[in-house]
Amino acid sequence: MKLLENGTAAFPEIINCIRDAEKTIDVNMFIWRNDDIGNLLVRELLEAARRGVSVTVSKDRYGVVLETAEEDRGSFFHRSMSPIEKIKSDYLHKHYDIDRSAAPKKVIRDDGTLLKKFLGHKNVHFKAKYKYDHSKFWVFDDQVLILGGINVEKKECGKDYSGREYRDLMAKITDPSVTAAFLKMRKDPRKYPCPLFEMNLKKPAAGKKYFGMEERYLKLIRGAEQELTVIMAYFSPIPAFMDAIVSAAERGVKVRVLIPEKANFQDDLNKKTICTMLEKSSGKIEAYVSPCMVHTKLLMTEKEVTFGSSNITKKAFHQLDELNFFVKTDREEVECVPEGDEAVKDGSAGFVSEVHAAVTHMFDESRRITAKELRYSDRTAKLENLLV
Repeated sequence: MKLLENGTAAFPEIINCIRDAEKTIDVNMFIWRNDDIGNLLVRELLEAARRGVSVTVSKDRYGVVLETAEEDRGSFFHRSMSPIEKIKSDYLHKHYDIDRSAAPKKVIRDDGTLLKKFLGHKNVHFKAKYKYDHSKFWVFDDQVLILGGINVEKKECGKDYSGREYRDLMAKITDPSVTAAFLKMRKDPRKYPCPLFEMNLKKPAAGKKYFGMEERYLKLIRGAEQELTVIMAYFSPIPAFMDAIVSAAERGVKVRVLIPEKANFQDDLNKKTICTMLEKSSGKIEAYVSPCMVHTKLLMTEKEVTFGSSNITKKAFHQLDELNFFVKTDREEVECVPEGDEAVKDGSAGFVSEVHAAVTHMFDESRRITAKELRYSDRTAKLENLLV
């Protein structure tokens, strides 16, 4: 296991894996912008297809609204929009994407030539429909798996148009048995569960919807005995989570919560959620805001850490397909490891150390705040709560 912090680490690793692939590449992505990074990865995938690799890209049509609502407002794969999509995109752009002071003077965009070549290649298989699939992962030759929260967009490896640096995480797993377990779980999570992963999946092979993320999150929070860290891009005041987190603080667990100081979406709801927890816990919870756009979705206790695509929102738990990676932080409780396989256990311990370092860095660049310091519109927060 290898931790990939931000796009600066994730995209070079992904490109290396694309170039090393011999048989198959499978990509599942929510956002794929028509920018420098989006074009670069498509060119790399096209070259793989030309040398005989079967390339499958599954891109959720639902993401087009967000792709065209902010930044350079360009989707790589979805060049036209329905009237409803256009209305939604324009609304989000108007209300959230106001500051464009750090927008680049020149953006690399495809005029349609690269898209046509890519989709027209015989070894490329493209799927794009409304799946409401928010998960992000790459699978190479059914051997190597990369998953986490990073979309295909330039701002993941630098700053967005508002000048905010992005913070996000991916994991690279090179154990073929773990990748095989993941692929089986994707087909039927009830029949082939794996403690290393949790997901929501509306269309498994068995045909019955599977929503496991909410309970898995709550189990982790309720099991915290010493410390609980929550880093969340988008955070809604869901009663079960408010109660679980406040209860942890009241029983003596050191609880830290980190959100972006200015989120690109649902900023008011984020702040209302933090205020609610601070007030309910009588200040026992430590709340922090980051000057960066923390796109990370992470929960960590002294026993376990998870990160991936799932925010703590109603939509994440009951409407979207999601995917998170779970790792034991206690060496004695490392799961899915053969007896005596010290190399794998050492790898897990090293990975957890990398996660701890990344989390420490995110908190070091943030500042602690009180409920009185948070400013938000209650009206806007209520509206956002209806939507997410």
